[in-house]
Amino acid sequence: MMRLTAEQLILSDSTYRWQQLKNHCILTLKGLPGTRWCERADAVKAVVEGWKSIQEVLDELAADKKQKADTRNQAERFSRRMDKLETAVMATAWNDILGRLNSTSISLQDPTVSLNTATDLMASVVDTVQFA
Repeated sequence: MMRLTAEQLILSDSTYRWQQLKNHCILTLKGLPGTRWCERADAVKAVVEGWKSIQEVLDELAADKKQKADTRNQAERFSRRMDKLETAVMATAWNDILGRLNSTSISLQDPTVSLNTATDLMASVVDTVQFA
């Protein structure tokens, strides 16, 4: 998976930087995700939907002389990485895959789900992963 969490790490490592990010983003960004599908799906969705805002914060940090040189360099590298088409495509693909896995997982946990519905849901996941 693309290093979406690397950007979150540099931003969440400091309360000032995290607050800068929260001030720019409409969606609630999550910290580093755990191992559950829903946590990862929520984290990737927040990054994809807050892409422009995250990149603006990274650009501001890269230009902020009050930040350590290492922080400025990391922010600039992450911002440049976000400019690449490959990064955007991977983030979007992971958002689609994790979103489908999460919604399927939620549906399969419903005690009233029928076997036919469960089979259709699993086939949908396979299709999503194959075509992503």
